Amino acid sequence: MVNKLKSRPVFVGALVLALLALTVFANDWPQAPTADDMLADDTVSDAIDDAWDDSDAGDKDKRHEEGGWILWCRQQHGSEWQYSFKVVRVASGGRSGITPGNPPEQENCRVVGFFHTHPNPPTDEDGDNWEQGPSESDNNWHNRHKIPGVVRNASGNETFGPERGYYE
Repeated sequence: MVNKLKSRPVFVGALVLALLALTVFANDWPQAPTADDMLADDTVSDAIDDAWDDSDAGDKDKRHEEGGWILWCRQQHGSEWQYSFKVVRVASGGRSGITPGNPPEQENCRVVGFFHTHPNPPTDEDGDNWEQGPSESDNNWHNRHKIPGVVRNASGNETFGPERGYYE
């Protein structure tokens, strides 16, 4: 009887360590994808195309910025994790800005990027010049949150910010 009592704490301790190891393993994400990885995915590239269309770039009175969060989600199949992208659009912005708001929190997903549009032409109908690539504030925001960015303009997509990362 004494031997069984002495072995119970060892068993419980080993069980706790095993559960802790499983929890740590389950929360361990691989290296985040790059902006190019995101753009190569149809879910992301289609969402950026839709945002561009929604920006009304061809209408000088209606053009505005659109954007969205890029999430990387995982689902376990047996002992393997499968990863896929998901996009969560944000509220429309103004002619020269958009507010991302707080990142979405979704189970088994992490934020790995943000995209937005720059719908103004290089020189608009009134002769005003517009930056086509990411602005200084775009770069600062992405570097601060440690995620890559994508800006869509009339010439196509431009990536910027960190090469890869999870939102901080």
